[in-house]
Amino acid sequence: MTTVVFPPSWSSLKHPHVRLNLLLELAELADPVQTARWLTSDPKGPVRGFHETVHFFFDDHVFNPEEIGWSLFDESEVESVTALVEDLDVILNAKKDCDDRFALSHPNWSLVESAARRALDRLQRYGIPFWDEANA
Repeated sequence: MTTVVFPPSWSSLKHPHVRLNLLLELAELADPVQTARWLTSDPKGPVRGFHETVHFFFDDHVFNPEEIGWSLFDESEVESVTALVEDLDVILNAKKDCDDRFALSHPNWSLVESAARRALDRLQRYGIPFWDEANA
């Protein structure tokens, strides 16, 4: 069994697992190779798809200033995730039942990728977890 080891800088967070999931979502959205797999059902990597991404950012979590101390560290992290959510929202508002193909071909998709990269860079400043198989 593999255990996740959080960076020491995360010790003050009440929900580090939410932050971990956020980092995984951001990494997938920022990587065109991963998102292209949405269309091919290629099982390599943590591929989830647009539908699951929407649930994560719109149904399961709200990354607002109240999340500071829970899964986010500061206002700059809130702002970077909020910018991404706003770009995703443009695609959702274009077609409520949009699928992976529609999302990836939407003119706003490049903004989603860029916002995800910026948010990922910002959140990684506090370190990234690693998976420890040796001490599991």
